[in-house]
Amino acid sequence: MKSKTLPLLSVVLPLLVMAGWVATIEWNLQSGQQVEFAVGGYDPRDLLSGHFVTYAVDYGSVPPCAEDAYRTQEQCVCLTQTPSSTLWTATSTFSCDGAGTPPCEVFIKGQCRYRRFVAGIERLYIPESYSSQLAVLPPASTIRVRVSKSGLGRLETLLIGGRPYQEALTR
Repeated sequence: MKSKTLPLLSVVLPLLVMAGWVATIEWNLQSGQQVEFAVGGYDPRDLLSGHFVTYAVDYGSVPPCAEDAYRTQEQCVCLTQTPSSTLWTATSTFSCDGAGTPPCEVFIKGQCRYRRFVAGIERLYIPESYSSQLAVLPPASTIRVRVSKSGLGRLETLLIGGRPYQEALTR
């Protein structure tokens, strides 16, 4: 009996722990705040990355990374919705060291890499059928992102003229 239970437990227990971890992350993201950022063209051509649209996220007038931030540094950016708009912008930055409570309700974590804030939402995989139409990012493009209470951001979609890119490009 003992010899059959141990191998079964050694397979099932890690799977249950992994499933619980994934479910927790997914629940945190689904219960997070939905935000929308303006995006601008960045060099979308990368021969090794497949069919991705790469862009620069416009965080507004407050630069998330200091002028002297040449090394990789973890940074958190406080976000607020722009009045009379669906877009969100940065209002301030703070260190993500975990000490104390964040100075704002909605924030996104990222890293400063050579004065550029990277939060993992800067590229979107697109099907090959849209790659020729999105070789250049259309003007007034935005992205919809879900931000968890812990600052983790997950890209939901690229919007063109307020509509998801699939719908906007088929018309």
